[in-house]
Amino acid sequence: MNKFSMIALIGLIALAGCAKNTEWQNQSKPTRSWTTDARDCNKVSNRLVNRELDNTSSVRDGERTTYDRQLARYDNSKRLRSFFDNCMSSRGYRRVDITK
Repeated sequence: MNKFSMIALIGLIALAGCAKNTEWQNQSKPTRSWTTDARDCNKVSNRLVNRELDNTSSVRDGERTTYDRQLARYDNSKRLRSFFDNCMSSRGYRRVDITK
């Protein structure tokens, strides 16, 4: 692992430690519905990201540098999270801060 990758990893770990603890809640649905809704939103999110990748992929993975692949993975995880959040919100859920 090169110096830049190590610094980036340490930065991400530090940011993760500062993240708030939240959970999805929907006051109009029973708690057990969350599992089904989260699974469905996860499937939809993965399908949308894969479709985007198919439409925009101009460079094969074998031709990318390690750094480019890491950036692509990071971007994909952000897109997955965004699609998932939008899907859950569209089903009436909202993020709520929780205390430990």
